[in-house]
Amino acid sequence: MTKYSAELERHTVGYREDLGGTVEEYLTYRLTSFENELSINFRFRNQVLSRYYLTIIEGSPIYSVPQSTNLVEFSQGLLQKYQNYAGGSYLDEMRNMLASVTQVENTEKIEDDLKLSITTEGNDAEIRWAKTTNGIDYQAKGVILTFDDGVLESLTDGWLLFNVGSTEVNISEQEAIQLALQHAKEYSWIVDGVEITDFVVIEQPVSVNLWPHIRDEPLDLIPYWYVVFKLDKVYSGNVNSIGVGLWADTGKVSGYQTSYIG
Repeated sequence: MTKYSAELERHTVGYREDLGGTVEEYLTYRLTSFENELSINFRFRNQVLSRYYLTIIEGSPIYSVPQSTNLVEFSQGLLQKYQNYAGGSYLDEMRNMLASVTQVENTEKIEDDLKLSITTEGNDAEIRWAKTTNGIDYQAKGVILTFDDGVLESLTDGWLLFNVGSTEVNISEQEAIQLALQHAKEYSWIVDGVEITDFVVIEQPVSVNLWPHIRDEPLDLIPYWYVVFKLDKVYSGNVNSIGVGLWADTGKVSGYQTSYIG
């Protein structure tokens, strides 16, 4: 920090009613030196670090000690420092699991109820640990490290905040696709006061994921299918896709999302 001038740009505290009244605090620091400028965002939930996010505005980060260029080794050290700060035996389990990996490459491992997934794209990488039960990955209950060109971009931790609320899946993937298709065709959205109803849904290819979400209890994760269909063209509102969310236990629609997919 001695090489940087630090300025607190943002400090806000609020309550997330959708997360059971969780106290959410944000801090943003601007770090500047002669050749470098960084923005670092911290999010705390109930006074526990929930997310760190680095934005490089100019130059590159300056470190007080040399950093390992081996991302597995770097991540091991980072988790150890994070555990020294935050505590939590779950971080021990994550470090032990990572110890079986020699290099950052596309990898997936499961030990007991913990899943390690490593994905890479060029010089970027993501290392993710998540709670897994009965073949369901509870992504929000986990820890994620992302790297941009070898630099730690973000750390996200939701392990202690979220709970496994249910493992019940009564709707199969194919059933979810068919239900979502029916609902997508019946959906409409409003642009400048005009309801958009005349559009064509392309049935294939389709994107479908099982992403547990919160429902009745604000911190309990319930299995949830999210199905995305592309449309035949771009419609008003810059929309060329519709996403439909359905609860995996009941098949009921949770919500819709219109978006543009390039």
